[in-house]
Amino acid sequence: MKKLILTLIVIIIGVNIYCQEFSQDKSNIECKNIIGVDLYFLLSQLSLLNHESNYFESPYLINYKRKFNNNAIRFNIGGLIFNTFDGSIGSGNNKHFDDELNIGIGYERYSYINKKWAYFYGVDAIRYYSRNGYNNTNGSYHDESTLKKYSYGISPLLGLIYQFNSRLSISSETSCDITYIITIEDEFNSKYPAEKSHKEINNMKTRYNSPARIIIRMLF
Repeated sequence: MKKLILTLIVIIIGVNIYCQEFSQDKSNIECKNIIGVDLYFLLSQLSLLNHESNYFESPYLINYKRKFNNNAIRFNIGGLIFNTFDGSIGSGNNKHFDDELNIGIGYERYSYINKKWAYFYGVDAIRYYSRNGYNNTNGSYHDESTLKKYSYGISPLLGLIYQFNSRLSISSETSCDITYIITIEDEFNSKYPAEKSHKEINNMKTRYNSPARIIIRMLF
């Protein structure tokens, strides 16, 4: 299934390369929907088609935008999944996990520099969740640790677009996340006497996201 999905993405990109020339004339722009895919994610997954690890990572893997005039409503989703399990004889059952989910919903406005270049700016309402830790069992011994983070906030953004034609373009953007974070840490150890702890920390955080990712944008 993974190979089929990635193959379909490559086919769609190839078909779009042969579409018509881009025009700034709004009367010639019929495409109102935009699907964006992280190029680094696409290439890394193609290289891991036969890899046993369950893994993907990116701030936003896929985004969808709905254009109206020089504006767009945007929806982004991305994250990380990395799970390992060791159940070999004599080692017990050892599981390590690292999961993240990033979601952003917002607005952006376009400003055209010429027929090929444009820039955009806007803001997202963002939601972030992460969970990482381990769970080890060996006979009657059990040891586990889980760290969870929940964050909510806003993210002003600025980006640049290069248009190949009316249906295919690439973009990159920078943003600044301003978030409120709830961190919950739980630990348990079954050794005698059993130990169990629970901690919760609340704080604010600001993070700058550099324009390091290239997004392939397909319009339809």
